[in-house]
Order: sequence, then structure tokens, then C-alpha cells
Amino acid sequence: MRAEAPIRHRAFFASTWADARIRRLRGVVWSTGRRGITNPDAPSPIWVAEKDAPHLGEHRGKDDLEIIDACLDAFEASNRFVLLDNGQYGTRLELPIGSSASSFLELELFQAATLCKPITLITVGQAAMTSSPLARFMRQVAQDEPDIRPARDLVHAETLILEAIFGSGSAASIDALGRNRAVQALATERHKDWKNERLFEEPILLKGMTAGDVDGQRDAEVAAWYLDRADEQTGMNYMLSRTWIAMRAMMLEHYSTTTDPKFVALWDRALANWSRAAAWRGLHGHLFLGSLAASGARAAMNQRLGLSQFVRADEGARDLYDALGSANYSIAGLLPRAMGRAFYERCAAYVRAGLEARGDDERESLLPLRGAVELRLGLRSEARQTPRDALRLADHGGDPNHIGFLTSELGWSELRRNPWLARRHIAEGLGMLTSDCNRGFRCRMMRKLVYANIASFRWGEARVVAASLIAEATEAQAYDQIDQVIRFAAAGKP
Repeated sequence: MRAEAPIRHRAFFASTWADARIRRLRGVVWSTGRRGITNPDAPSPIWVAEKDAPHLGEHRGKDDLEIIDACLDAFEASNRFVLLDNGQYGTRLELPIGSSASSFLELELFQAATLCKPITLITVGQAAMTSSPLARFMRQVAQDEPDIRPARDLVHAETLILEAIFGSGSAASIDALGRNRAVQALATERHKDWKNERLFEEPILLKGMTAGDVDGQRDAEVAAWYLDRADEQTGMNYMLSRTWIAMRAMMLEHYSTTTDPKFVALWDRALANWSRAAAWRGLHGHLFLGSLAASGARAAMNQRLGLSQFVRADEGARDLYDALGSANYSIAGLLPRAMGRAFYERCAAYVRAGLEARGDDERESLLPLRGAVELRLGLRSEARQTPRDALRLADHGGDPNHIGFLTSELGWSELRRNPWLARRHIAEGLGMLTSDCNRGFRCRMMRKLVYANIASFRWGEARVVAASLIAEATEAQAYDQIDQVIRFAAAGKP
């Protein structure tokens, strides 16, 4: 099972601040959570922004992204999300380029849905009598049926909030894949009768629907600005939040319908960002918000517009064969072996089709994935040869990070046969990386080095590398690279 961020709070409590009575309620809920805690530096069981991060008020109107980043970090460290909904959509983000269509509450709720954390919505006032905008948004993005509890008034709401946080079963969190009914249904279908012949027919982001209030949301300049901000990030959650705000600016030119070349290019960029960040973050469990869905949406848009699923890198990289193969590969590793094999087979089908769709001088980019899936399917001889072919075809005068990655893949293919040789190649590849290397790939190579150190009985080195990996992956929010073996190795128990 992959790791999540360390949990420090039982719940993240969200609501509007517009009503003085709600602000008072927030203080009461926070104080109740801290009852009996004497250490002022101890984490609050219930995270409330103005209590746990009062300094954020200084940023309001100056840098709202700074505020949302801090809130999302706190939510990442919380076990569940509790939202008091009084019918208001929340404060919209104000940024240098203008107001965003997204509010703080929307982004917090969206984060909860993306991470598949338990969500409880307490409705009060008008929201308790009608379907509020936030409740509608939650139903659009949440994969499982949300827990909605109507309150008679704020006094009753306080009781319901505390019951949701401290009541029976409130400490349980959601397994990001194992308890996800939609992914399990897809796994069962593919395990039983998926033929792997209908390539590019995948789940698509939010089932192809718009999300949130879409009035007037057709602004290419705003979308491009937020995508630029996403590109500046090294933390995966921060990349996802900015990409989501960009997509919200394009809902009236949706990827499922637009023919405007400007918006097609922006959607392609946004969906590629989402797929990449969601993959490193380990978001494989939400069928319609994860990496597979983002790449599936890109593929569907390309098919609708008659665009190629592969474009060589020097013309603007697009390789949906690689992206969709990788997404299926990642899901396979989290499923029971029999079910997982169907996803590995589908990954292999994308690799075969992708190699047929490109020239000999373009094959090298897909070979690392072919080697990885060959290894998983038990084709060990082929799996050892494929990384050698990739290194032979690679431009050794080009990007040292790419050569380092291929060298580490060569080592990984040798792990069972010769762990000492495997360790040497992986360490050599890791040493080639430059300071501007993709942090996700660095973490991936460090994880493989931990395994190689364990296999070659270098327990001390395994512990050192595992500890460094956990620190690096946590900072980069690349939690997909931290598994149980890594945690045990860091603790000195490989």
C-alpha cells in the first residue's frame, strides 16, 4: 500500500466566515477539539484556519494562492473533511490576473474528493432546504455517495459536526483504491473479459461533464496564467490546485465540445499536467479524477478532433500510448494479482500499438515502459534486453537525466538475477541526475535503489536512502513512491 501524508488532525473544518455566528461556532468546535490538551504546540485535533494559522489573514487580498496552499497542506494532514454549508459558495480567490471562478471552499472540497477522503456536509438554513451550489458541486466531483446531514439551526449543527468528527467510525479513513467501488468495478470487468483491443476507450475526467458554476467561464488568458503557475510548482498538490483553477476558466469551452484551437491546446496542456501530477501523487483510486481519467479525456478529445495520439517531442510532446499505458500499469500494482494482470496486459497493448505508430528513431521513449511491463508479466529475458535497446537508441549527448533514468531501468531489470549489478547500475543512473531533474523521477530511482540495497544486503545504505527518499517524496508530495518496504527500511527493519 502506498503512503499518504502523515495524519496530524482528526478533521479539517471548513465553512464561510461571513456570518459572525458561524465564526463563533468555528471557535467553539476548535476549542472542543483541544479540550484536555495542555501542550500549546500540540497539533489541533480539528484544524480551523483562523485558530491554527492566524497569520494567513495577512495574505488575504495579496496572495490568495499562499492561503489556499496552507489550507490544502493542513487538509492533506487531516483524516476527514467536514463542511458547514449555509448556502453560500464561499469567497472567490483574488489574484493578480483577476477573480477566479473557484472559491476557497470549492478548492477544499475538491481536494477532499480528489484524495478520496471521507466528506461530511452539514447543511443549515437555506442549504438544508434546497440543494446548495456546494452540495451540487460535491455530487459532481465525489466518487462515492456523500454524507449529508441537515441541521435545524447552528446549535444543532455544532452537535452534528462533533458527532461526525468524534462519533463511531469517524477515525476511519478511505483506502484510496481498495474501497473504491468504481475502480473495483472496472478491475472486475477487465479481469473477466476485457480484450485490450478497444484502446483509448477509458474513463474520462469528471465523466466529460462541467463542474461548478460555469457562468462566463471562457477565458483563455486566465487559464494560461494559472497553467504557467502550475508549471512553476514542484509539489504535486500545488500543481493540481492551479491546474484545476485553470480548467475552471475553460468550462464553457469544455474539452468534450470545443473546436477552438486555442482552447484545445490549453486543455491538452491542462489534462497532461493533471495526469502527470496525479500519477506522482498516487491518485489512482478516483476513477474520474485520477491520472487515468485525465489521459482518457485527452485521448477522447484527440479522437473527436481527428488528432494523433502521438506527436514527437520536438513538435510539442504528446504520447497518449505512454500516458495511458503508465496509468493502467500503476493501477495494476495496487490490485490483487489476478485482477492486476488484466491492467498489465492493457498496458502492454498500448505499448505494442504505440511502437507500431512511430518510426524507428522514436521508439526509444516507449521502451522503458515496455521493459517494466515485461518484467511484471514474467518475461524476464525480454525485460533485461529492452533497457539495453533503449540505451542503445538514446542520444548519449543529450539530456543526462534521461540517460540516468534509462541506466537505472537497466539495473532494475537485473534485480532478481544479480542484485549487486542492479545496485551498481541504479546508483550510477541516480548519480547522473542534475539539480533540475523531475523530482518524481528522482524519487522513483531512489526507491529502486533502496530495493537493490536490500537485495544485496546493504542494510545501512538502504536505511539512509529510504530516509532521504521519504523526505524528498514528502516535500514533492510524490507519495506514490513511498510504500511499506520503504517505511520499514527507513526504520531499520527491511
